[in-house]
Amino acid sequence: MRRRRRIKRAIRRTPPGRRRRPMGRPGLRIIPTGLFVMYLFEESGNAIKLHRDDIRKIVDEKGKPIREMSEEELKAAMEELGIESHEVTDDDKKETTAASKKETTMEDLELLEKLTEMVYKGFITDEEYEKKKKDILGLD
Repeated sequence: MRRRRRIKRAIRRTPPGRRRRPMGRPGLRIIPTGLFVMYLFEESGNAIKLHRDDIRKIVDEKGKPIREMSEEELKAAMEELGIESHEVTDDDKKETTAASKKETTMEDLELLEKLTEMVYKGFITDEEYEKKKKDILGLD
């Protein structure tokens, strides 16, 4: 019973009437995939997949969120810090295609981060996390 209450509190939806902020700038799609986040640059068609720890390093070093950086700025920061993009898998490509149909918001990303923490703490299982992630991202 307690576990369900914690889960419900963690995954509450945005109250009606409250606007959702779009993530990033035009031409940039941000798709969370577990411990990784994919940044899709629509202008060039490039995808950069980074681990959340690497994202923190870049943000700490540059002093601004990645969603506000251009592709060139991000690549320069990665090179400066010695960070390499992770390989984009077929599953990532499927998620990318499905997620491109739905606008990802900051609240969605924050919710997925909370769910990831809940998995680590043992409040929810990996299967429950994957199911909720698909709901949030609009995957079939």
